[in-house]
Amino acid sequence: MYLRDLAVYASDLAELPRGRSLRDFNQSTHPPVEAYQDLLPRRKVVLDDLSKVNLVVGPRPSEHLPYFAALNVAIIYWSRFDFHRYFSLSREGQQRRVVEILHKTLLRIAKRTGSCKNWYEAAFTALKGTIFPLPQITEFELRRRWGLLSPREKRALKRPRRKRTKTRS
Repeated sequence: MYLRDLAVYASDLAELPRGRSLRDFNQSTHPPVEAYQDLLPRRKVVLDDLSKVNLVVGPRPSEHLPYFAALNVAIIYWSRFDFHRYFSLSREGQQRRVVEILHKTLLRIAKRTGSCKNWYEAAFTALKGTIFPLPQITEFELRRRWGLLSPREKRALKRPRRKRTKTRS
């Protein structure tokens, strides 16, 4: 099974600074996660039998395991995370922090499962050389780059766009 998706989001138990929400954190993680994922070769990266990795940042509920994998999806907790410090960082600092914990998590999973780490090292090295803050990559653009568009979306891209003409009244 090839690794197809990565996600980083805050634990429901996370204590955030006043005026900040889980949504604020979760939305701030999209650009670095998408950029990291974009640098991984499509249909080549094998991480045991996982197709998706969910990295949950913040305290772990007592009934949850620190690492759980089932049905090709892994959920791993990064419990030691300072949300107050995170929100005090610049956007660039926040993105670099997300890339760092995502990278370390993927390396841990690779070590645990005996999977190759080269893809993650190459992606991390390339991303470190990128100018931060990273721009937002739309889901559509990411799927287009990876060849995951539906047949209907592919046809729509091939159709020539009609130019609108202004009508005078």
